[in-house]
Amino acid sequence: MAKLKVKVKKLKQPLWQDLVYMALIMVAPIVITCIELFQSHSSVFKISFASIGALFVTYIIIKKYVLNERINKIKQEISRLEHDYSIATGDDNLIKAKWKSCQLKVYLYNTVVILFAAVLLYLFISALSEGLIAFRTASMLILLFVMLGMCFKACTFLGSVYIDLKEDNNETK
Repeated sequence: MAKLKVKVKKLKQPLWQDLVYMALIMVAPIVITCIELFQSHSSVFKISFASIGALFVTYIIIKKYVLNERINKIKQEISRLEHDYSIATGDDNLIKAKWKSCQLKVYLYNTVVILFAAVLLYLFISALSEGLIAFRTASMLILLFVMLGMCFKACTFLGSVYIDLKEDNNETK
């Protein structure tokens, strides 16, 4: 039996809004951190922090644009398997094996994110405690950019809700 692929519309923000948000939340803090980082006198710290940070950022971008859909499908599969197991549909052993396999994939995915973040946090805290970087002004700038990014996203959502309500009122008249 052939499967039909049906194109389903998805609700999501326009790409430019996503890019501006990512620039404020991720790119600006990374640039500020790199400026501060490369003023450090420890070249081992510079290289390790920069390389792990680059891997982490690359992983976040790949996750956002490639892996999210796959992980969501795996989570839906987990829910389906749990439902089938609870109502005793199908072979229990096969369901358990598939469920464990799906759970392992989600666990490994989450583990990679946590390990990257933990290593970066460890390097950052060690550098602060050893006096390799002084981060007072930079931390304020990072906080400012993150807050701007969050306000930007909230404003875009509020703006789109306002525009949708205005269009609905115009259609009903």
